[in-house]
Amino acid sequence: MFAPCVDAALEFSTVHARFLECGMMSGSNTSYWNLNLVIGKVLRIYGVQLFCLRPKYNAEFYATIPPLLVSGELKYWEDVMMGLDTVGDVVLGIQKGTNHRKLVVIVAKE
Repeated sequence: MFAPCVDAALEFSTVHARFLECGMMSGSNTSYWNLNLVIGKVLRIYGVQLFCLRPKYNAEFYATIPPLLVSGELKYWEDVMMGLDTVGDVVLGIQKGTNHRKLVVIVAKE
């Protein structure tokens, strides 16, 4: 599970270490993190959201990534679930950290 890994990273970090965090959905229902270490070791933890970076990299992204996807040079994997009734299982899988790909729910084919 993700949270014990974060605890280990915090415990074994050096003083003034920096962490860049993104995609912590699997640990959202847990309280494992020993956040006292953030204060004790004077750590810096930075959150990242794509939307904050979008203005800076938007043009470069669209000039580079779509052509690589079309040519097949860049590949991606998704787990696709059909129907609104699968949403609960999808959210649970994300929270448990059991998914290894992007999870997509197709609500309707139209």
